[in-house]
Amino acid sequence: MSDAVPRVSVIIPSYKTTRYIGAAIDSALNQTFPSFEVIVVSDGCPDTPALEEVLRPYGSRIRYIWQPNRGTGVARNTAIRASAAEYIVQLDADDILDPTCLESQVRMMEANPEMDALYCNSLHFVDSPEAAIRWPGMDQTYYLDKYPSTGTVSFCSIMEFRTSPKVLGSIIKRKALERIGMHDENEILAEDLDLWLRMLKADPPGRIGYNTEPLARYRLRHDNNSIDIRYPNLMLATLDKAGRVLNLTPEERECLTTRRAINQFEVDMLKGKIAIRERRWQDAVRAYDSCYAYSRRKKYLMASWLLRTCPAALPLGLRLIGRQS
Repeated sequence: MSDAVPRVSVIIPSYKTTRYIGAAIDSALNQTFPSFEVIVVSDGCPDTPALEEVLRPYGSRIRYIWQPNRGTGVARNTAIRASAAEYIVQLDADDILDPTCLESQVRMMEANPEMDALYCNSLHFVDSPEAAIRWPGMDQTYYLDKYPSTGTVSFCSIMEFRTSPKVLGSIIKRKALERIGMHDENEILAEDLDLWLRMLKADPPGRIGYNTEPLARYRLRHDNNSIDIRYPNLMLATLDKAGRVLNLTPEERECLTTRRAINQFEVDMLKGKIAIRERRWQDAVRAYDSCYAYSRRKKYLMASWLLRTCPAALPLGLRLIGRQS
């Protein structure tokens, strides 16, 4: 890490990630690219003394900022405002950058100067037996194998799952972030999707690309937000916001409507599971009726009928519902 003005600022927001953050920082510091800085922002961590004890040995090799808990988007913006580099690389405190991440991302940005941002491939890994149960078959799989990116990144390509920008290892031009007002500080959990959509629909439009090299490792924890019902609900709110505030073409609005229906289906599936677990039969019926109305899959119709007529037959209903894929 050079004492001169760095070319890359690696920003790491932290909240309840003290047990992981050392590995994240080590991965940022052990880069083959020489010109960078590392900025850690504690978003009001409840175990701040323990976090600061972990950070103390790094000394001047990192910059540390504490702020009251206001959310990941605010923490990222705090780090960006404190940074000095032309490029921002985003790293969550429980994930890891491969040693060549910065070198590869900067090289690709310089080879494609029209790009405002690049996301990259990454390797999923589980960190505990509990995580392995929660994420069956996901350990040692690659992000772009599960979520392939083909063609140009656009609003509709994201809505249609043809491209899937993500935070881990992404590199963004500082001026592009400043032009769109950085992260929306009112967004919770889905602030990354909101950022990509606003960047693409800015005036003039931003351009996002992708690097197919696996340049990072994504930790699959047993308590990842994406397995919580809050996440699909907040995704719905982010999609609704896009429909309200972005200047969408008729084609883009149609893509948004289709994507929203898919997300609503995911919310209804989770609502049904939770209602069954809590023995709220009528709520479960409504959830699975909604699932059937969207998918026309008979297993949801059968589950709803069993819940109406004979909740005691629930084990059979759950087998009919299956893996809900």
